[in-house]
Parts: sequence; structure tokens; C-alpha cells
Amino acid sequence: YPTRLSYQRPNPYLRTDFLREITDAARARGIRVLARLDITKGYAEDLARHPEWFRVAADGQPVLVRELAETCFNGAYWQQFNFEILDEIFTGYTVDGIFYNHYRYLTCYCPRCQERFRAATGLAMPVAENWADEAWRALVRYRYQALADYTSRVRAHVRRLACHRAAGDVRR
Repeated sequence: YPTRLSYQRPNPYLRTDFLREITDAARARGIRVLARLDITKGYAEDLARHPEWFRVAADGQPVLVRELAETCFNGAYWQQFNFEILDEIFTGYTVDGIFYNHYRYLTCYCPRCQERFRAATGLAMPVAENWADEAWRALVRYRYQALADYTSRVRAHVRRLACHRAAGDVRR
């Protein structure tokens, strides 16, 4: 879709508003539409400008998947941009829900993530999977709880947007 968000990139091969075409055609046939999002990766040029948005391995290097950088769960992609993307989609299109690709909390060793883990558990973040290690078990619990809390925030945000749309408070 033709986004107004600077960190989003429309597919350069699409010449129309594909999401609009899909939602209009589906609506006309009584079909519900889920918008698919993947907030787990960002662009290399953004990594160069905003390394704090992206996931860092235990060795301090950014985590890359092909040409894309994986995003940090505690960084802007997850904690801010996702909500802005939801706002843009729900206020601009008649979607019935969201499907997230790769929706999971991957461990990041950036200073922000290490500090949050230490503040929550009193432990240093472990660098290797070891179920005999108290810190590893705490990290697994911490990630699950953080993702559950985040999911509650996303759910509440989507419900608010859907309620506003149902009340006619947002544009199509």
C-alpha cells in the first residue's frame, strides 16, 4: 500500500494500491481480510542510520537475514512503529484483523535489552542456551512474559482502532 511512514517501503513493482484493491474486492464478496505484517526485519540503510532499532548478537554484531537486519524487540520497530503501521492500516483500509509473520521475541544483546533483563531479573543475560543455568531459564520466562504483555498492548490497540472505525471515527 502507499504508506506515508518513512521506515516503510512500498513494493516498487506495484503500480496501484494493492491493499485497497484486495479489501474492496473482498468486501464486495463478503470475504474478510487480514493484513500481513512482519516487523521483525528492516532495511540495511536504516541499520546504518539507526543501529538502535536492530537486534544485536552476543558478539555485538547486527543480526542479518539475507540483506535485511532483524529488529530489536525493545527497539522502535516493535515498540513504536508497529503501532503507527496499525494506525495507518486500520484508518486507511477495511481490514478485519492482522496476521504477524515471525511474531516472536528473539534475544538481543544490545545495551538496552541487557539493562532491561538485568532490571527485571537481577541477572546478567546469558549468551548460550543452557537449561541448567538459572539465567537462561530466567531469560526464557522474561521473553515469554514480555511478548505476552506486548501482545496485550497490540490487541488493545487494534480493538480501539476497530471500535473507532465501527463508530465512524476514522476515514476509510
